[in-house]
Amino acid sequence: MKLSNIGALGALGALVGLTLAGCGTTSIPTTTIDISDRGAFQPSLRVGWNISKVPGAPSDPQSSHGIEIGAMRTSGDDTQNLATGQSPVIFGGTTFNPVQTLQYEADLAYYDVTYRFRYFFGDGSFGIEALAGLAHAILDLTVSSATQRASQNLSSTGIQLGIGGIWRLRPGTSLQARYTWFGSSYYYEDTTVSSVEFSAAQALGRNLVVRGGYAYTRVYSDREDTTSDIKVILSGPSLRLELQF
Repeated sequence: MKLSNIGALGALGALVGLTLAGCGTTSIPTTTIDISDRGAFQPSLRVGWNISKVPGAPSDPQSSHGIEIGAMRTSGDDTQNLATGQSPVIFGGTTFNPVQTLQYEADLAYYDVTYRFRYFFGDGSFGIEALAGLAHAILDLTVSSATQRASQNLSSTGIQLGIGGIWRLRPGTSLQARYTWFGSSYYYEDTTVSSVEFSAAQALGRNLVVRGGYAYTRVYSDREDTTSDIKVILSGPSLRLELQF
């Protein structure tokens, strides 16, 4: 009887071990969704308040502490070929197997509330800035083929950090370079959004600024094992309207 019990326990242990081993090998290799659109127009709106008092017009950049609230929206599209031997793209509960060409449509909305610190050196021609705050990113993505289609809305909230440099050519006219990074982590995905912007700004009054230039935005979402990761690069002309107080 004792030997029978030991044998039964051994069989049960082996069964549990095989089950756990099977659970550990259920991840499915997938192909990353890779989107790149180099002609994506990136319009945005920002409202800023200087916390510290500044001489002159708020639309003229100068040493200060401030708060910025921003909103940006852009979109792009691309195609991706799944060749023989490649892993499938799995998205929105749909599996896209090779061999075929996939069509991608991506819409990105980005909102942030940021603390901004600026410091100008010497005669005030050149300054640097540092940013820290919270942001919310929303990516609407559609994947389609000749016979299948899947759409999903992906959103995440996280922290935003940034640095920048400003060259003031004259009061109200400046050139600016700014880099921002956003990070968000959940139990099933990690998302980052990074952006580089080069722009020229012109004040149109005491509180109004128009800014135009070039922006490069990269979104990467590292998703669960059974779903394809997502990489989206949208770059192109940018236009921003700013209200400064």
